[in-house]
Amino acid sequence: ADTYRVNREGQVRSELAPRTRALRLLPDGGTEWAAVTDADPCLTEAEARALAEIARRIESAFGAPQDIEWALDHQRHLHILQS
Repeated sequence: ADTYRVNREGQVRSELAPRTRALRLLPDGGTEWAAVTDADPCLTEAEARALAEIARRIESAFGAPQDIEWALDHQRHLHILQS
């Protein structure tokens, strides 16, 4: 798994896992395997920052750090699945 660390100032540091392919969503449904390189991040820096902000809001709402599950849809909209 890739690891993203986002500090309070919004700076992103990522550690990308080695990979040669990724499972991608198709626009009309379904998935396909696509060739990728180790340099292809799963999240953009903007997406990592947005996810970190949502995680902080969830932490604040529950009063403690949370383990959250999330997903990106085919339009790269972020969805929180559970906390």
